Amino acid sequence: MTSLYLLRHGETQWNVEKRFQGSKDSPLTEVGKRQAQSHGTLLQNVGVTNIICSTLGRVRETIRIIQAVWQGTVIYDERLRELGAGAWEGLTFIEVADQYPSLMSRSKRWRFDFKPPGGESNRELRSRLEPLLAEVITTPYDLAIVTHGAVLRMLLELLLDMPFQENPTFTIGNETVFRIDNLRDATQCFHYLDGRLPIPGLPINT
Repeated sequence: MTSLYLLRHGETQWNVEKRFQGSKDSPLTEVGKRQAQSHGTLLQNVGVTNIICSTLGRVRETIRIIQAVWQGTVIYDERLRELGAGAWEGLTFIEVADQYPSLMSRSKRWRFDFKPPGGESNRELRSRLEPLLAEVITTPYDLAIVTHGAVLRMLLELLLDMPFQENPTFTIGNETVFRIDNLRDATQCFHYLDGRLPIPGLPINT
């Protein structure tokens, strides 16, 4: 593989409302649909012929829009589902802080071993992603992964050999496509914003 492209589903209604989604879904907004179309155009232009993606509804909706402008093979993989938020799914960040104040203070924004009631920890997420990445790296063609915010963050940290960050210094926007080059050698990272020319490095969280 020469390049691996990583992207998030288009913006959803719950993204706008700042709700935990996890395994639950909400529809793409009009902005999210435009983002998905932009992603499809980019993947078509750079010659990606295969996508591996999450099985959740918001990714499936994104893929349907991508396929209107992109031609290739799509494989769905359960391991790319979003980090489970358990009882917090569907609640806003403010509602979680009100209803689970002690847990929220301990979580420090998804500490590595923390998990909400009925949810999943980042350690568990990493455990299901590591075997998938081992398979992906041996793929003989350029590939795109379409998934979710927490999953993308973990994939980037694994690929770029970065320590887990409780407060990441980079952003995972719905409009961003990441490109990882030279996976077997000196790994390089670029990102595209709304399909524009690639920018070296990760988008910085300001």
